[in-house]
Amino acid sequence: MTPASAEETIQRLILSLSELEQLSASIISGRGNFSVSSQMHLRVIMNTLQVTQGAILRFHPTQRQLVIESTINVKDESLMISVEPDTIPLMLQFPIIAPSRPPLALEPFLSGIQPQLQSLGANLWAVLKVQDEFLGIISLGPFLAGIEMEDWSHGLFRVLANQTAISMVHSRLLDEVRADKFHLFLLSDMTAQICQRLDTGILAEEVVDDAVTLL
Repeated sequence: MTPASAEETIQRLILSLSELEQLSASIISGRGNFSVSSQMHLRVIMNTLQVTQGAILRFHPTQRQLVIESTINVKDESLMISVEPDTIPLMLQFPIIAPSRPPLALEPFLSGIQPQLQSLGANLWAVLKVQDEFLGIISLGPFLAGIEMEDWSHGLFRVLANQTAISMVHSRLLDEVRADKFHLFLLSDMTAQICQRLDTGILAEEVVDDAVTLL
């Protein structure tokens, strides 16, 4: 196997960052969300790094599971990975993880999910996080024939993973804003209907009667 040409990779990176910028702008403007654009994020990463198989797994804190958000060339799209709370701080310590050569602290976790790793074809993981919040994983499988990943490519993978994590957070915040706006609309509509049904004359008489009684 020969290393990928740095010049070729940089050219692909420039195109990829342009596409990611457009995706992020679409999410920030409210025209899309990460669930819709995650497949494009994954495709951009795989094309840049010349990978044949990959997946983005989103972490759901309430279920404590990694669930597939998007895949390319992964057959089992219903795949889930349980993550115990004490595993998350360990994963946050390692931005890039090679499941075949894991850090000592993560060996028990990764050895317990071998069937899922095989289904993903996982050769390399990037942890998706913003500050200390664990968002998920990008899993990359085999590289194209004749290509191997150089050490500097790991840094490139981290950059692309960070951009993906930022898009995830923006999308979530926008979803929360949309939900709040919808609840405010319902409350406003309900208040208007209540006001229409009130007989202000009867209400005024009751207020006066109550005032007289108190006096």
